[in-house]
This record gives sequence, C-alpha cells and structure tokens, in this order.
Amino acid sequence: NNNDGTLTNFPTDNSNWTTGKFNGGLLFGTDDYVNKADNASLSVDNITLSVWAKLTATANWQVLTWKNTDYEISVSSTMHPMFGITTTSREICDASDYTLPTDRWVQLTMTFDGTNIKGYADGKLIKTCPHTNSGDITDTANAFTVGNTTYDVNGSLDDVRVYNYSMTEEQVKVLYNNGSAVRFD
Repeated sequence: NNNDGTLTNFPTDNSNWTTGKFNGGLLFGTDDYVNKADNASLSVDNITLSVWAKLTATANWQVLTWKNTDYEISVSSTMHPMFGITTTSREICDASDYTLPTDRWVQLTMTFDGTNIKGYADGKLIKTCPHTNSGDITDTANAFTVGNTTYDVNGSLDDVRVYNYSMTEEQVKVLYNNGSAVRFD
C-alpha cells in the first residue's frame, strides 16, 4: 500500500533493529520515530489501528503510533493503554483497568466504528468508550508516525497496521491469533 515510513533520528549504525514479534522490529530511544507523509489511505472515517509493543516500565507518557491528533494508540505513565480519536474535539478512551505487562510482546488494537472507540490487548476487548462527539475522524495533513519526539517510546515496536474500517471483535481476535503461538476463541 506504499505506506513505508522513513526512520528519523535513529542511530546510523542500524543498532535500532532488534528481534521483533515478526522478524525485525525497531528499538526506540530518545526522539526516534518513523515518519510517513500524509496520503489518502491514512485519511479514514472508521479505523482499525494495531501495533505490537514490547515496552519497559516508565514514568512517562508514550505515543506508540498516531496521525497527530486524528487517531492514536498511546500508553499512560502508569502503563495503561490509551486509544484516541478527534472528531469535533479530542476523545481519549483510557483503559485504566488494564496495565500493560512489561518486557513481553503485546498487541494493542483500537477500532472506531462511528459509535464506539474500542481498545484491545492481545485480541481481547479491554475497554469500550461511547463516541460522545459528532462527526467523522478529523482529516489533517499531518504525517502518520510510529513513535514520537515528545513522548518517547521506551521499548520496541513491530507490525503497525492501519485499516480503513472498524474490525469486529472476531476479526481483532483473528488478527492477534495470526501472530500468536497460542490461540484462543
């Protein structure tokens, strides 16, 4: 789909490449991010956004992937997944009842169907937030990034995916199981 990004602020010796969930992943440090210029395939009304993350505990907010404020998956300073979209104003779906495990791969997925923002961890629904503002997801000309210069990722990321539709719970489970050694129903 021609959505390969450009590595930005990473070491020039390729030491940022690490064992990922699938083949190679990226180990992030201060100010590291992958940049993909805006294009029509990143402008969505409904969305499924997914990323595999292997994070270490941190006291800082981490933006894993986002298109500025259009949509994002981030992690709070207390290691709670945050799933966000902007329509007429910003909405964050805070999965504060779920704490991300550290030092192991976890798949985080967000869906938005125009009615609800749903957050998943390892294929399981962990939070549903009703869409309280009207309208579709804002479509800015901002780049899509993996990582962030202000809210650094502390760990590794792999297999970032953006779909222009909202997956069902069953589809999210299938997406997770495609990369899992253990399958669940």
